Order: sequence, then structure tokens, then C-alpha cells
Amino acid sequence: MRNTHIYIIYALLLVCSVTVNAQQWVTFTVHPNKAILTVDSERHILFNGSLELLLPLGNHFYSAESPGFESFADTFNLCDDARRDIIVVLQSDYGYLSLLSSGTKDKIYIDQQEIGTHRVQSVRYKAGTHRLTVFRGEDCLCDQAVIVTAGTKKVFNIDSLNVTPFVWDPARWLIPVTAIGADGQVTDSMSLAEVRAAIELDSAAINVTSNVDGAEILIDDRVVGTTPLVITKLIANRKYLITLRKPGFRSVSRTIHVAPDGVTEAYIKMKKH
Repeated sequence: MRNTHIYIIYALLLVCSVTVNAQQWVTFTVHPNKAILTVDSERHILFNGSLELLLPLGNHFYSAESPGFESFADTFNLCDDARRDIIVVLQSDYGYLSLLSSGTKDKIYIDQQEIGTHRVQSVRYKAGTHRLTVFRGEDCLCDQAVIVTAGTKKVFNIDSLNVTPFVWDPARWLIPVTAIGADGQVTDSMSLAEVRAAIELDSAAINVTSNVDGAEILIDDRVVGTTPLVITKLIANRKYLITLRKPGFRSVSRTIHVAPDGVTEAYIKMKKH
């Protein structure tokens, strides 16, 4: 009987030992220092870029994110009692664009948003293709695609462009940046004349643009397409609820009042989760 008790006590001690040893310390180091680190389903706010966790053996999931950087996700496996170090270096998701012009009254637009006149220094933009439009009086100096590369700074001298100013046609706003080349030439199959005809045919329209391409557009909870998109055949002088949604981004809604003539501009900015 006594031996039986000894065996039971030994077994309990062995189980406790296995339970204690079935965990492992993991040190996470994240760059930049200020980031959100999610391990399995638990979120941690980092201010110094470092976090230590005691985790059970087995498979684990983690992700790291920080404003202005591409998010990163991966898995790891703990199978022994050795301390694990995991280093995560997030890549910048933005680039910088500086614009120069000798014209002191030039109006400079990026993605149809006015950002300044004749000199704009180091504006941060999400990596990708953006639309640069510059007006000098009634003439347009340029309307073309500009590529911003993540983690780099690009200086764009408008005076160095070998272009002839042209009279601006408002219908040109409706042509998406994906249909405009780096030389300003329109490559879309729909001509400006066809765009104007479509506007005149319909009673009202909304030009929906965003900082995120390919976001699903809902108008009054009805899916109509993806950004960028001109929504036509709308009733003038009424309000519409426009919603944008895309995986990885927060859904956002705006109430837009449609003007009786022409096209109502609706730029809706989206943010990542």
C-alpha cells in the first residue's frame, strides 16, 4: 500500500513537471517601436518595440501593424524549452512626393484634391499610382499618372515637363488614373466626348473616388461596382448613402447630396483595420 502511495505521488510530481515545462518564453522585437502586436487572439500595444510572453508549446499565430507601414503576419511553433526570439521589421507603405513649379499661382492637385501652389514639399502618399493635375490660370499644365514608391522620396519638377498647356475639359475628371499614362495620354476606350454624352444623358451622377482602389461601392445598400467609379442615372437634388468596403479596411459610409447638374465629386478615405 505504501509503495502504491509513493507511485501516485511520483506520478503527480511528473505531471506537474510536464505542465510547468510545457511553456516557453518568446521575445518579440518590432520595428518601428510603436506598433500593435497580436499573438494568437490577444492584442498588445507596443511603445518600445519589445514584448516578452510565456506561451504554451505548439503552433501560434502573430501579426504586427503600425500606421504608415505594411502589416505582417506569420506563424511559429514552440517545441522545446529554449527561449525564442522573433524579430519583425515592417516595411514602409508610403513614399514622399515633392512638387516644384516656377508659377507662383499654379494650383496643384493630387487625386483631385488641391494640395497647394507652385511648391509642395515632402507630402506623404500611399505607395502606388496617383493622379497629378496642375492648373495655371484657365490652362492645364499636366494631368498624368505619378508612381509613388514605398520608402522613397520623389521630386517632381513641373517646369521640366515637355508639354503644351491645354484648355481643361471638366469631363476629364471622370477618367480614372488607371486610364491615364505617365505622359498624360488617355488610354481608356471611352473618349471625352462619350463621357460628356453620358453625363448629359443622365439626370445626375456621382464620381466616387478613394485612396483605395477596388473597394466595393454600395449606394443605399445596393452594390454598384468598385472604386473608382462614376455612378450615373441618379435622381438629382436628393441624398444617397455611399458605403465603401474592402477586406483589411474599415467600412466607411458618407451621405452625399447629388447636385442637379453635372457630376458630384465624392472622395471617401478608407483606413486599415
